[in-house]
Amino acid sequence: MFDTCRSELRLDANPSRKTKLEPKTGVPSFDDLLLDSIEQSLTELLGRKVREALFDNLARDSLLARSDVSRNPAKLSTLLRGVFGRGEITIEKHIVRRLYAHLHWQYHDSLNFDFQTQVEVARKSWEEIIETSTKPETMNQLP
Repeated sequence: MFDTCRSELRLDANPSRKTKLEPKTGVPSFDDLLLDSIEQSLTELLGRKVREALFDNLARDSLLARSDVSRNPAKLSTLLRGVFGRGEITIEKHIVRRLYAHLHWQYHDSLNFDFQTQVEVARKSWEEIIETSTKPETMNQLP
């Protein structure tokens, strides 16, 4: 269903951040891939200073640390909507496209785009891939 190559999964936006690897497969965790996608997208679309201001706002107003943003897409979405109005959808779509690129999956835009749903579907699919790839009968099939 998804073609994922362990050796090609890497994080580019913030090389100083420690990358958490899935213990059984050695690939980056979904949360790190999503956070990297968020950071890269915000930087590409808005610039580094605006990205940092948004993360500061999340930490101050939502008590959400940068490392927790990937586990709380609703709070990120609320902040983006508050700051950019309907422009949030453009930013969220960019984040999801970047996430799918990190995962080596093909992204298909939909008319009923929902950021939280897209993230949770990707998370669930990723977890299924990790779970399937760690079964003893499939371990030798990992890329």
